[in-house]
Amino acid sequence: FHWIYSKTHRLLFCGEGQSTSKMLVFKLLLLLAGAFGTILAVLEVAEDSLGNRFRLAGGRDCSEGRVEVFHDGQWGSICGGIWGDNEGDVVCRMLGFDGAKSVIRKSREFGSIRASAPIWFDHIRCKGHEASLFDCYFWTPGYQGCNPRTDAGVRCRAPAIQKVPTLPLRVYCNGVCENCTGCGKKYISNQTSCENDVQVKGFLQAKYRGRWRFVDGTHYTDDLAYVACGMLGYPTNFAAPSYNELLCCNDTNSENCMSANMLQEINSPLMIDLKCDGSERDLQSCSFISWSGKHYSCGHQPGKVVTISCGFAPGQYCPTQKLRPIRLASTPYPGEGRVEVLMGGHWGTICGRGMSVVDADVLCRHLGFGFSRKLFTQQSGYFGVGSPAIKNVHCPGKVVKGSVRRISDIDGCKYSTATTRDCTHNHDVSIVCQLPEKCDEPTVKLLPFKRRTSSSYYVEANVDGVLGLICSTGGLVSRAEGEVMCRTGTANEEERKFFEGFRAVDPTRYHGSNRFIGRLNCSGTEVNSNECNMTLIKMRNCSNGKVLAVDCARDLPDLVLDVTRLAQSLSNRYLTPTSADHLACAFEEKCLPSRENGPFIRYLLRFDSLVMNRGRKDFVPYLSRSEWDWHECHKHFHSHLGFATYELLDQTDRSVVQGHKASFCLEDSWYDTSLRAIPYYQCSVTQGISVGCGDLYGARLDCQWLDVSLVPDGKYTLRVHVNPFHNPPESDYTNNVAECSIILSQRSEFRLSTVESCRIV
Repeated sequence: FHWIYSKTHRLLFCGEGQSTSKMLVFKLLLLLAGAFGTILAVLEVAEDSLGNRFRLAGGRDCSEGRVEVFHDGQWGSICGGIWGDNEGDVVCRMLGFDGAKSVIRKSREFGSIRASAPIWFDHIRCKGHEASLFDCYFWTPGYQGCNPRTDAGVRCRAPAIQKVPTLPLRVYCNGVCENCTGCGKKYISNQTSCENDVQVKGFLQAKYRGRWRFVDGTHYTDDLAYVACGMLGYPTNFAAPSYNELLCCNDTNSENCMSANMLQEINSPLMIDLKCDGSERDLQSCSFISWSGKHYSCGHQPGKVVTISCGFAPGQYCPTQKLRPIRLASTPYPGEGRVEVLMGGHWGTICGRGMSVVDADVLCRHLGFGFSRKLFTQQSGYFGVGSPAIKNVHCPGKVVKGSVRRISDIDGCKYSTATTRDCTHNHDVSIVCQLPEKCDEPTVKLLPFKRRTSSSYYVEANVDGVLGLICSTGGLVSRAEGEVMCRTGTANEEERKFFEGFRAVDPTRYHGSNRFIGRLNCSGTEVNSNECNMTLIKMRNCSNGKVLAVDCARDLPDLVLDVTRLAQSLSNRYLTPTSADHLACAFEEKCLPSRENGPFIRYLLRFDSLVMNRGRKDFVPYLSRSEWDWHECHKHFHSHLGFATYELLDQTDRSVVQGHKASFCLEDSWYDTSLRAIPYYQCSVTQGISVGCGDLYGARLDCQWLDVSLVPDGKYTLRVHVNPFHNPPESDYTNNVAECSIILSQRSEFRLSTVESCRIV
């Protein structure tokens, strides 16, 4: 019977390799032995310096059980008569735990060893610091003075796990196989979705105490991979790749394809017995016995570590994709910003009331990123403010077998409509999502003119390992290139900024002598500057001696048109006839074609436009006061040329009428009381739009209309474009255009405009 006992223990707990049939036989033998009450469970074994072995048996796991001692060739027990905390501490520490949580003296809770087994310890006394029970005081081993027989037991205390503030993860590749990709590929900007697109695939490693280590994969599940992929910046996990796939190994034993160092590292992993249920946001929140040391393991499998494959699943959006009903606004960098949803043709914000970090996780992963890193819900204005749309957003977890296993997709979220009574702009939700690591360093870096804080930067390029500045005359650069440079050219995420403009400067503070000319060719959506299709040629010097510099800013204004006000002003409005004599100033300001090109009586489609500044910086004219344009007819200055353009499109999107609005008087004529905004700018003193304020152009003002005299009745689209030339720059240009579907019709002797819908496009 002892042979059955020891052989079964070696098979099930010591990892002896046997065939499946033999394993089944010995499992049956184990059950047979258990039927006689001989054994309930046998778990971890420890050995002292003299070769004596200790284990816990009969417990629910390796941290509790009946204490058994292997001495003089056979297993025996310990008499529990005077068994105490000190003795429990010694045996628990021998087994790799922190000490005893509780001891069992005269209980058969963990069953009894066979009746013929010796009692190796009786009247044992320990001080608590001993390395082995054999270092304590006890009666002669094997003394049978324990009556009645009461075997000692213990419940051990798991080691205290020291949590690090943020557990760094990476996907490790040994560099010998192309199937292993340790960092993400570049994003494809205009995909409608990223389906089954694997971005990274390799061995998972965590950094602990300054060293990268493999992660124990004994209890690997999809839930564990789901948590890890979210930490790495990806929304979805795929099937775990095999060692052979990652190593390009054809050997049946993949260990033969590993270096000695890699094999040693794999056999001493991190986070022993790691188990996740999919609801965690960090691997540290999952359960594990210890950071390292396989002697803590319950059934640990040596050589089994986590391999991982992360990317995008069907229905999820690419991080830079624009065609989606949810977006992050007012941000210089992907993965962060004010959350806005498209509802009824309007982009609106989410009220932070009732929103949790789990809800933010759902939003981030739906947008193609990992977990949320930051959530701003109240009094933040971190990325500016918008128009409240929904509140009480709740994205429940998916319930599997009564427990939360994984956060669901955004389609499962519940919400209610927000009103200005219970949700103000100060409650707008902003999030920062976890982004994946990219493969290469940026091709272009920004170097400040001064060593400390600066908003102006040299543009340094890295071409085949050669560093140098880009000449200001060597190639064409646009706003798209500037946006990529300002948001990706600095390593620190707190220094990611918005693009303001380019200029030519002297390279007096740059010590290098290399120069480049060429084109940068960026679309503006790139996450990394090396995704641009750059063609740079090395030169000895720039022809004009000037190099390219870029101005970046952390805060910028953000102009948004109030589409509700626009729709109300268009609804059921009569187009009253106006004689050309009353439009003299409009002719001077070129809001109308010449008198000869139209009828004497004009029909004007009038409308209001309230332009609000939802950004984090005042909107002021880009021209200095000395450059403002004086108009004699209206007796005022134009501080901003081309502030807005108006256009009427037919059903084929052909432009039939055009108009424009010069900002003759930028001022704070409206303000948002919920933001406690303070109007500052006035037309007669200084012009601009403060944060939280707006400039209202009423329908009765000159040029606040389109001439539809020669336009036949029918359906049309009115398009209003604010700041069309992006000067001065803004933090977000995706909310500068509004479109209204209108109908022009004749009613009796009058013409009438009816609005069907208005929306930001």
